[in-house]
Amino acid sequence: MLPATIKPMEPVLKEKPPGEKKYLHSVKWDGVRQIVFLEQDGIRIHNRKLRDRTRIYPELQVLKEMASESGVVFDGEVIALNGKGQPDFARVMRRDNCMSQQAIKTVQREVPVFYMIFDLLYHKGESIMHLPL
Repeated sequence: MLPATIKPMEPVLKEKPPGEKKYLHSVKWDGVRQIVFLEQDGIRIHNRKLRDRTRIYPELQVLKEMASESGVVFDGEVIALNGKGQPDFARVMRRDNCMSQQAIKTVQREVPVFYMIFDLLYHKGESIMHLPL
């Protein structure tokens, strides 16, 4: 069974990646951190403040179709790209700040988003966070 919420780890910005093998690093995407829960009846999305964002990103329902199973939780970031194909924080915030269904539909056409998956936290309903990478 999946938990109701999971607080994502907060990244620490550094000038250059650490040289030791015990450290992992990732690209800064300039997006909005989101936890995605894939359940039998669809997906749930919440942000790092544990606020539900499911209805704000309806196009991410496709993640359920792409997964072979339910009981999966991803940690990742929703991003929007500018005209040069680069992540654009202001554009993704236009999406994240939409509240009405009409605004969501309008901005969804203007600002498509992508979900960059960082980590798989649950698989088949079981936490795998204790396993080594």
